[in-house]
Amino acid sequence: MKINYCIECGKKTFLKKLGDDFVQICPDCKRSYQDIFYTCAIIVCVNELGKVAVIKQSYGTDKYVLVAGFCKPLEKIEDCCIREVREELGLEATNLEFIGSFPMEKNENLMMAFKCNVSGFIKLSEEVKEVKFVELDEAKELLKDATIAYKVINSI
Repeated sequence: MKINYCIECGKKTFLKKLGDDFVQICPDCKRSYQDIFYTCAIIVCVNELGKVAVIKQSYGTDKYVLVAGFCKPLEKIEDCCIREVREELGLEATNLEFIGSFPMEKNENLMMAFKCNVSGFIKLSEEVKEVKFVELDEAKELLKDATIAYKVINSI
């Protein structure tokens, strides 16, 4: 997200090259603004049988996706993963393993992908309509329309 107006005084900012980068500058306050993006966790949840969780959300698209969510301010990305798995599935996440990062251009998010083991009893949140634990090959097929989730699942 670009900052087009100064959050201090409301003046329209202008683009200025600063070193290797471009920043928005307020003509009055001289405050500089970098583009803002949101950090998210996307998690491949693997149960004790080696099956992967795919979910359908209760809002938006009816496609299968992976468990995911926004990182809160000052929250470690690993803690975000554990929280999102607990919130969405009611399960405990352990053995987190970093997979990689995936820019999501259309939403200006940076998706930080992890794989984890899950255990416990499923208790879906209101934002999850359905969860299925499937073999990795089936997960790849179910996630083929979910761009980032498909890239994540294909990288493991």
